[in-house]
Amino acid sequence: MKADVPVGAYLSGGLDSSLLVALIRKVHSHPLHTFSIGFESGLDETPFARQVADKFGTEHHAFHISAMDMISLMPAALRARESPISEPSDIPLYALAREARKFVTVVLSGEGADEIFAGYPKYIAECVAGNRTDQAPRISRAGVVKMLLSIINQIATSNSMRGRQLRLALRVLMQPDFIERQADWFGAFDSEARSRLFTLEVKQQAAMADIHMFARQALSKFPKSFSSASAMMSLDERQWLPANLLLRGDRMTMAHSIELRCPFLDPEVARFADSLPLHDKIRGTRGKYILQKTALPYLPSEIISRRKWGFKVPVAQWFRRELLPHLKEVLLSTELKRRGYFHACDIERMIQAHSEGRENFEKQLWTLFQLELWHREFCDA
Repeated sequence: MKADVPVGAYLSGGLDSSLLVALIRKVHSHPLHTFSIGFESGLDETPFARQVADKFGTEHHAFHISAMDMISLMPAALRARESPISEPSDIPLYALAREARKFVTVVLSGEGADEIFAGYPKYIAECVAGNRTDQAPRISRAGVVKMLLSIINQIATSNSMRGRQLRLALRVLMQPDFIERQADWFGAFDSEARSRLFTLEVKQQAAMADIHMFARQALSKFPKSFSSASAMMSLDERQWLPANLLLRGDRMTMAHSIELRCPFLDPEVARFADSLPLHDKIRGTRGKYILQKTALPYLPSEIISRRKWGFKVPVAQWFRRELLPHLKEVLLSTELKRRGYFHACDIERMIQAHSEGRENFEKQLWTLFQLELWHREFCDA
């Protein structure tokens, strides 16, 4: 909170940002600006943020953006990022920083807590499965998987978020190679999908490069008995966090001359988190266990215990309605086909299946969409 300029905080209403606001209020009694952003369709956390803001008496600012806002903001956000925008949430964060700059010059964020205190479902799934980095996955019997898939089909539709998460978990946990499994949890395309999508020329070029070189080098330094959950957390701290989330946060805030601060990544806090046994971070199917316990004196139980939502942008819906014409214009363009990276028929198949609601290819289509926009902005000019 030390600054010669106004300081505020991002507040999503999740555990991490809410705990930060509670602790700020413990040591700082002056007016505090907090900021949240939501969407004009379904996926909206702003009511939770408002609940926390009211509890701690902050001057709260909530903003909403639409599909058309996303389109209008994309060029500026892409130029600020200078690389393909792999996460749709980059664009709302760009908009949030723009609005926050009207009131503050420094913002605090809960970034980093998920990586150091085990907040992602993938850590919990790996822990429950009992996987290790030096062994084949414990979940390996085809009969068990078929049974579980049958159960999932009965309780979740193919397009429900929960159903997709369960399917992803089962598919990824069956991947025998730890490095591929690590990539598949957050990646848009697994190795099989890449093989179908890429043209022969691209596959030949990719065969000469080890796209997982960094991860393999880091893994070689971990103890052989390391659990896969612990190894994934360590890799995310070294790769996913600095190369994606922190880079994104820095670029989107500095585009509006705002300084971003992440208290969870204070060296003392990070070292403490790394020193904790996994049991203090994951209990059963609960992640961030010690952080939830820490928050008990400060936050309402419904904020502490609510299921992790994440900064989920309703791209799946928008790609079926408002953004579908833009998606087709970009991904079915002669420019993309001329690059020769992908089989056009595979892209057409994904667009059709997604737009008709038969499958959810939001992540794959978003990745391809942004890669082409990046080419147009930085390579074709």
